[in-house]
Amino acid sequence: MKLGLLGEKLSHSLSPKIHQMALSALGIAGSYELIEVARENLPEFMHTLKGGTFDGINVTIPYKKAVMPYLDDLSEGAKRIGAVNTILREDSRLIGYNTDYDGFGALLDANVVPASGENFTVLGAGGAAHGVLAYLSDHGAKSITLVSRSPKKAEDDFLGLTANTRMTVVGYDGLNLTDRVLVNTTPVGMHPNADVSPIPSDALLGCKAVVDLIYNPSKTKLMLDAESLGVPAANGLYMLVAQAIKAEEIWQSRSIDVCLTRSIHRRISGEQQNLVIIGMPGSGKTTVGRMLAERLKMEYFDMDAYIEQEHGSISDLFEKSEAHFREIESETAKLAARKSNTVICTGGGVVKRADNMKHLAKTGCIFFLDRPVERIFSDVDETSRPLLQKDKTALFRLYDERIELYKAYAHCIIANDKDAETAANRILEKWQGER
Repeated sequence: MKLGLLGEKLSHSLSPKIHQMALSALGIAGSYELIEVARENLPEFMHTLKGGTFDGINVTIPYKKAVMPYLDDLSEGAKRIGAVNTILREDSRLIGYNTDYDGFGALLDANVVPASGENFTVLGAGGAAHGVLAYLSDHGAKSITLVSRSPKKAEDDFLGLTANTRMTVVGYDGLNLTDRVLVNTTPVGMHPNADVSPIPSDALLGCKAVVDLIYNPSKTKLMLDAESLGVPAANGLYMLVAQAIKAEEIWQSRSIDVCLTRSIHRRISGEQQNLVIIGMPGSGKTTVGRMLAERLKMEYFDMDAYIEQEHGSISDLFEKSEAHFREIESETAKLAARKSNTVICTGGGVVKRADNMKHLAKTGCIFFLDRPVERIFSDVDETSRPLLQKDKTALFRLYDERIELYKAYAHCIIANDKDAETAANRILEKWQGER
C-alpha cells in the first residue's frame, strides 16, 4: 500500500513516522511518503493521483481546499467543514474526507475536557478552526466565542457551521476567558517562533483549560503561561496522531482500537504514561498488574493495598460505611494519577465515581480486564471481598451494575478468559502497539 502527505513544504512533518508505526502495528506492508508539490503543479499531480500513483493521501496546508475541485465525491463531514485532509482512491475515483474533526474530539477526550456543557473560546478563523467549531457544536458546547482579527469576515465564513450552538464572533479586544476553555487554532507560537503567544498571559486569568493545536514545541508559550497560572494545558500532538489513525481506518476499511492511538502518541511524545487496570473483584488485576510491571520495568501501585496500609482493612472501612471507603478511594485515585510510568491496579468499585476515572484517564491508558463472571464466582474468596461476605451471588449483581461503566471508561477491553499470562500478553500487545 502506497500512502503519502501532500503539501507545499513538509520537511518537519511527523506524519511518516506516525503512519509507519500504524502500518507496522496493523501488519500492513506499505510506505508513507512526503509529497511536496508547488501550487502551479497541483492540477497535474491530482490527475496523476487519479491514475493510481497512491492508494490514499493526507492533505495539509495550503491544499485542504484547493484539492476539492479535483475530487469525485466528498464525505458529509468534508462537505460541511469545507476542507479535505484525507483522500481515498477507489479505482479511478477520488473521495475526500476530513479527519481533523475526529482528531480534535480525540484530543479533548484524551485530556478529559468535555465538549458538552462547556463554554469555549476559539482563537483564529483559519482552516483549522472549521473542524474544531463543527465538533464543538455537534457535541453540546454551551457557547462558542470565535476570536478573529477580521470578525465580520469570520462571521460570514462560519455561518451555519455551528447551527447547534450559539456562537459569537469578536476581535481580540473583546477577549474574556473567565470560566471558558480556550482552543488555539492559530500558528502563533509554532517553531521556530516559540517565544510568542497569541494573547497576553494575564488574559488567561480565570480560564478553565487551554488546548493548543500546535505540537512543536511540545509546550508553547501560551501553554507555559497557562501552567504558570495553574491552568491545565494540552498540545495538539494527540490530535495529529488521532486524525492519522482515522485516516488509516478510511484507507484500510476497518476500525482501529484507540489503544493504538495511545501507544503511538506515547512513543512519539516520550511521555511516561501510566497503565491502569480496572475490573471486577477477582478478575485478576493484581496478578496481571504485577506481571506487567515486572516485564515493562514500571513501578507497581495497588490502590486497595495502599488503602489498607494507610487506613486499615477495607472490611473495617466498609463497616463504618461504603461512603467512607469511597472517599478514601477517591483520594487514593488522585494520588495514583500523579504518578508516571506506573502500573496502577484499582479496586472493583473505582468506576462508581466519575472523578476517579477522570483523574486516572488524564495520565493513564485504562484497560478493562474482563473475566467471565462465572469464572470469578468459582475462584473468589468471599471472605476477602467485603461486598460479597453476606451474599456471594452479589457478584453477579455487581457485574450487571458495573459492566457498562467498565466499558465506558476503558480505552481497551481485554478478555481474561484463560490464564493470567495470556491476559498480560494481550495487554502488552496493546500497550506496545503491536498486532
